[in-house]
Amino acid sequence: MSTDLGDLVSLEAFERDLRTDMDGDFLVMREECAKFEGHNLVGTLLVSPKGYLGSRHTPNLTSPLKYRATLRLMLSKKERFTPSRDRPVFYDLGCGIGTMVIYAAHDGWYGLGTEFDKDHFEGALENMGIAAEASFIDKNHAMVAYGSFFPEGFEIRQDSNGMDMFRWYLQSREEKSERIDIQRLFNFNLSEVDLFYHYQVELKDNILRFFAEYAKKGALLMFVPIMDDKAEMPKGVESLGLFHSAYLFQKV
Repeated sequence: MSTDLGDLVSLEAFERDLRTDMDGDFLVMREECAKFEGHNLVGTLLVSPKGYLGSRHTPNLTSPLKYRATLRLMLSKKERFTPSRDRPVFYDLGCGIGTMVIYAAHDGWYGLGTEFDKDHFEGALENMGIAAEASFIDKNHAMVAYGSFFPEGFEIRQDSNGMDMFRWYLQSREEKSERIDIQRLFNFNLSEVDLFYHYQVELKDNILRFFAEYAKKGALLMFVPIMDDKAEMPKGVESLGLFHSAYLFQKV
């Protein structure tokens, strides 16, 4: 895959890199996202009235525009993937109100997502319905489930150094939701996913170990860091560095 990946950098440099980014494709994608999300057609599409993670203190978009533009830039390169199906498969690990799943389905992928906040999950279903009715997506190419994306038996580790800033929230939802089997619900295997995406609410260690254990060789993980937590690189996973506004990892 041809990208402009560089070495891993600090979060300060990460933001500075974005501000100085003059790549034409990225700027075009950012404008496309902004235009679509401001269209009268969508109304509340892509917007959560309760705010991200249900907090009135957080932005009401599922993720900042720069991250959505970055993902869509990667989605636009689908011909560089080798899918197991008739089109590549995208899986949003914690899909919120369905923003990224909708974009993936629109951009020629199977879009899958899992969300264990019930309000956000219901918002995703509503948004997908709006997008399908407007012919923005084929409803058969976008699927979301309510529950945890970690499979049954996977060890979810916790951090004792205060870095696990969303753990209180996640635990309150984990007690009410089940671990999702996407084979049973969607008829897709994790080994068929070409691109995983996570806007961080889980520890990096948990996400990387999940990716190492279940992803197929050659699959990619786009990871948007929110916490400054550290993690050892699992065997079989290679860091490809920074791709515009997200860190990129590959199963090798």
